Amino acid sequence: MTSFIGGEGKIFNAMNIASSLGSMDKKTVLIGLDLRQPKIFDDFNINNKTGVTDYVADDLELNQITQRTILPNLDIITAGPIPPNPSELILSNRMDQLFAELKEKYEFVIIDSPPIGLVTDSYDLMLNADCTLYVTRYNYSEKNFIHAISNKYDEGEVSNVGIIFNDFQIKTGYGYGYGYGYGYFAGDENFDNSSFGKIKCLASRNKSKFF
Repeated sequence: MTSFIGGEGKIFNAMNIASSLGSMDKKTVLIGLDLRQPKIFDDFNINNKTGVTDYVADDLELNQITQRTILPNLDIITAGPIPPNPSELILSNRMDQLFAELKEKYEFVIIDSPPIGLVTDSYDLMLNADCTLYVTRYNYSEKNFIHAISNKYDEGEVSNVGIIFNDFQIKTGYGYGYGYGYGYFAGDENFDNSSFGKIKCLASRNKSKFF
């Protein structure tokens, strides 16, 4: 899951897809690989003390960086402390080992990666992905943002790319349809009916189930 810049809704979509899969009988993990700006932990009431950087740089084991949620089939792996060399970590053999372990353990691995307009890390992460979902936001993203990923696809540098058109509202005879995604979750009270909104509600009532 990526986008061109921040605020287009990639984290919102990554969390909701992971939560939807985790609420079904699908063993799912959401992994934060925006090593420069970790964000996914607050909304799940978990911490970012240890994560991917500890696995790659400090040789922690997978079970030491994996955190559970109230959904029995959804685990979270945060990015961990911000490293001085994020690009080197992403390209390391240890990162390849992490992906190999995740594929063995989970049916779905959802990757929250950095925006491609800011750093090249996401292009490197795409090499490990079966599918890339590129989030663009209505009345926010610029047209050239789409051209950036389209050109990479045409040149054969990326494959299996899907576009999520976020926050688009359809006017119908019955009023306005649903518009999804205002990007980074802080203040997104409008989405309480989503899968993730329901999880946040449960978490606020029963925080002791997180560890």
